[in-house]
Amino acid sequence: MFLRSLFYVLLSLTVLPVAGDSASSSYSELNALLNAFSSIKARFQQTVYSPDDYLIHESSGHMLASVPGKLRWQVETPSSQSIITNGDTLWMYEPDLEQVVIKAVGPDMTATPGLLLAGSTPALEREYDITAIDSDGMRIFQLKPKAEAGYYKSLALVFNGQRPAGITIVDSLGQETRIGFTDVTVNEVIDPATYEFKPPPDIDVIRDE
Repeated sequence: MFLRSLFYVLLSLTVLPVAGDSASSSYSELNALLNAFSSIKARFQQTVYSPDDYLIHESSGHMLASVPGKLRWQVETPSSQSIITNGDTLWMYEPDLEQVVIKAVGPDMTATPGLLLAGSTPALEREYDITAIDSDGMRIFQLKPKAEAGYYKSLALVFNGQRPAGITIVDSLGQETRIGFTDVTVNEVIDPATYEFKPPPDIDVIRDE
């Protein structure tokens, strides 16, 4: 199911402020950038590629994220899909299938590569080797997990000046997800109700305990 795969990708997008000091200049720079955000709104274009660079899937939509740990990821094309979390509960809603999957947000989620746009973890430097490079006018932070076993092989955060411009994720099987952001707005007050979801009547409700 594509939405479930997208859910695991989004877990790697969720670290907003990162606490602590570091001797690593790359970590310190990334830490300062992430700590500057209390909320982010953007449109996104997402592409997924196989290990041999074959295009598997394309989608686009909009996202909102707020500290701490709140996210609304709305896929608009090719079909409507939603991932919403208020920091405690996560809903994965697929209107075409007339179903919603409901999960509790546990430590296993918040400890993953992040909640890099809307979560909070002091473990970023401990869990990843971080290097920063410049490319085509962008600042790219490359995060490589220190643990060999895991869902992700690598993750890169791309910034255009002070604003996030994209994320690239390579999973343990070599599949690559590339997400580009446009129309980025930061630190706007977002209604907390944005991160709540009430299932419509007459749909299947699946509780993933």
